Amino acid sequence: MKTKRFLLSTAAFIFSSVISYAQYDPRQVLELPKFKDIAAVKNRQPIVVVNEINPEIENKLKHNHKEDVIKDYEQILANYNDNMKYFMNKYWKYNSLPVLYKTRGEVDELLKDKNNHEKYYCVFCYSAIGGYKNDFDWTIDKKGDKIEGSATMFAVGYLGESPFYKGGLGSLFTSATDLAFHVCMLNQCFDYINTHGEKANLLEMFDANSHIISQKTLLIPEFRVDPKIKDHVGDYYPCKIKVVDKDEMDKMVTTGDENYVYGTDASYFWMVDCKTGAIAGYTLKHLGKEFKGGLEKDFFTEIAHYCGTAKKK
Repeated sequence: MKTKRFLLSTAAFIFSSVISYAQYDPRQVLELPKFKDIAAVKNRQPIVVVNEINPEIENKLKHNHKEDVIKDYEQILANYNDNMKYFMNKYWKYNSLPVLYKTRGEVDELLKDKNNHEKYYCVFCYSAIGGYKNDFDWTIDKKGDKIEGSATMFAVGYLGESPFYKGGLGSLFTSATDLAFHVCMLNQCFDYINTHGEKANLLEMFDANSHIISQKTLLIPEFRVDPKIKDHVGDYYPCKIKVVDKDEMDKMVTTGDENYVYGTDASYFWMVDCKTGAIAGYTLKHLGKEFKGGLEKDFFTEIAHYCGTAKKK
């Protein structure tokens, strides 16, 4: 009788797992565009829109004699533009034509010639509140002491049109890690879908890279981890793992250290090779729904299967 119950429970587990994987379509999770749009921009030249200083914000800060805040504001924009250029030049291989960098004003000039509509497409970030036709919709707090950000979107689209892809970034001020993930993820997914067709199985691509995880140290953002287990996550994940703050994470991702994979999230958890940008692992659990208090023991136990036969550190 016990054997029968065991077989039934095992069969139920396998069936439920198959159902879970069948329902887990990365194209829906990542809100990827349609095949026709991915294919349409293959032979076009990508333009990254460079964000510029908003004179209204700068003038208001000058009026309030907040020169230090002006410097912070200018640095945030400079960091974004530098990071975007760095990661696009490093990882964006989908198009054979080189990436161009232009301001919105320069893109508007291109729009005047209808022939350009078929030559280019845009990669850019914008504030969800302001809409895709605006840059970052940042404001100054009521005291005039600091810049306040709003939710930021990473987007891809045709010139002058609503973007056919838009994905939320994890931070208001577009961290290097957030930008790196979106550039790497879109480049890989676009290329794979364009090569394998509309029904391409992205999980096969990710799984083909999974062997690298056990060979490297997994970086986990500190603010995502349940405080109760922050200091001993290694008890649940048998490979090397390191909980780091935002600045250290950005540094490792930017330098492309070959000894690490980093963990990031876009509702679901992704494990990305710091050096190559290849997505190598993922979870089937929605972080916002199942780990509201932060990443818990069960989360690290789930991703432990990527360690394979690797010995515990």
